Amino acid sequence: MNNSRAIILLADNDIESIKNLEERFSKEGFRVFTADSARKALECVRKWKINFAIIDNDLKDIEGYKIIPLIKDLRPDIKVIITTLKNSHELEGKSRATGLVYYAIKPLDYDVIVDAVKFALRSYNNKKVNFRLK
Repeated sequence: MNNSRAIILLADNDIESIKNLEERFSKEGFRVFTADSARKALECVRKWKINFAIIDNDLKDIEGYKIIPLIKDLRPDIKVIITTLKNSHELEGKSRATGLVYYAIKPLDYDVIVDAVKFALRSYNNKKVNFRLK
């Protein structure tokens, strides 16, 4: 999938994180939508053909990993990255169980996030994509 045709949703309470990711993905040719809550994120997924979602786990209205099944009900082929500042083995396990592409701990390495998205989108038709750092 071409970057200029891919649509990414960024859902995070942290305005600075959203700005940084939005700027980076826009430069890469992606179309970007943003949301600061799970409710707004779901509205975007309903309205637009989102290909990829980067969701912070600490959304103000629900834990991010809990909306992944709701998003996948609307768009089964969507790829998802979860980000978090408050990491734990339990949270990582719950997040990975939703079928995400990558689990990222803040502060984010934007190069790694962009590479994970590009890798997953190149494998868009492959249902089992799992990006891992070596």
